[in-house]
Amino acid sequence: MKYILVVYFILNTLLSFGQVKIADQKGKPYYDEVVKICQNSIPASTVLMNMPNANVPLGMLDTLKKYDWYELGSYYYYEKKYRNNFADEGKTNQDQFNFFRIMPDGKMIQFQLFRWKQERFEISTISFTKETCPTYNFKKIGGFNCIEYEIYGEKSYLTIISYQNGVLVVDTPKTGKAGSKEIKRFRNVYKAVPKGFNWSWN
Repeated sequence: MKYILVVYFILNTLLSFGQVKIADQKGKPYYDEVVKICQNSIPASTVLMNMPNANVPLGMLDTLKKYDWYELGSYYYYEKKYRNNFADEGKTNQDQFNFFRIMPDGKMIQFQLFRWKQERFEISTISFTKETCPTYNFKKIGGFNCIEYEIYGEKSYLTIISYQNGVLVVDTPKTGKAGSKEIKRFRNVYKAVPKGFNWSWN
């Protein structure tokens, strides 16, 4: 698990320094559509923290592969801090929204959608090769619905709390294991957005 956390830290560092602009840019219409879908979709903090585990639809892995998943926000358990990523959209010189896509082979690709003050819009990625991308799978473990996250031969698990109306709520345990006794690190919220651009390894 420590190794996975190191990899996670490296990947998030690359988010700031290693983005590569994708070929199929969609400009302002795509950006506006994403904001329209995502804004005001995150549950209030009290609702999010008291959300019970709900049944997950059959074929969840197919659902994960069907859409792009924009991070709406999160709750950080250690600092008791709630964050709404879309709350201040358009109020600063730059907006950045992180999202991921699950490819047909299960590889998870990370993207960023940018807006700059000059009305310039860009989609970029830090996912350069298959070898550096984790593989996602759906598993039921001890009564919990989980996303299995595997990279470089090591596995950890995200617990799916709820999926309703296109909103996915996921807990990240401190140890990377599934179970009610595991200490939670984050509760992340994602919104399903129809894929609006093409991307491939080539």
